[in-house]
Amino acid sequence: MLGVMVMRGSTFDNVSNLPEGVLTHLRDCYEGTRLGRQELCAELLEEVQGALWTAKMIDAARVRIAPELQRVVVAVDPSGTAGGGAGDDVGILVAGLGIDGRGYVLSDYSCNLSPDGWAPRVVDAYARFAAALTIYCAMGLNNHLYAAKPRTDKIWSKAGSTFRKVERSLAT
Repeated sequence: MLGVMVMRGSTFDNVSNLPEGVLTHLRDCYEGTRLGRQELCAELLEEVQGALWTAKMIDAARVRIAPELQRVVVAVDPSGTAGGGAGDDVGILVAGLGIDGRGYVLSDYSCNLSPDGWAPRVVDAYARFAAALTIYCAMGLNNHLYAAKPRTDKIWSKAGSTFRKVERSLAT
């Protein structure tokens, strides 16, 4: 990018400006740790520790166009919070099973909204991708989706370790 200069420097490059004993303390606390690599050695760590998939793995599996799909679902992981930055994001993904037997993530509708905000996003994703609707929910938030009137009667709800199919007529 024009007009931008990136400068990198480790804590060790700045040792002459640190109070006596600080470097020893920082080494004792962080040397040999992931946080130490980042904060002491100025190493840019882009991968999330403990993640199931790395960015490199995801990039290697990307396709421009998914094959013909057998089924498309909208999966929802509600946060159970009021949204608006006050809590975790609501995970909303559209995924499909290809005729090749592989799964494809088609779109990410995740957000940090209240149920009144995220439910219409789920309905939009459902309509846009002509999907079946799958919800993983332990908080009774299905009512928000029914209020938003998705055109489906296939909602799977998870409460604890038990799945149950919820059938309702949602004709508008």
